[in-house]
Amino acid sequence: MQGSYKDKEGEEFWEEIHEVSTNFTLFLIFLHIVGVTMSSRLHNENLVKSMVTGKKNLNN
Repeated sequence: MQGSYKDKEGEEFWEEIHEVSTNFTLFLIFLHIVGVTMSSRLHNENLVKSMVTGKKNLNN
């Protein structure tokens, strides 16, 4: 029987799992960006520039 209640219930379950995992991943990305920003400021380094160029300024 196509379109039964059980099919819709299972589909909604997997959609909810997908939404939660997506939101959690976005949260982790946000935390990572905040961590890089804080670390760059605490150590007076430009970590983003270092990642792009592959060179780090060693003036310490």
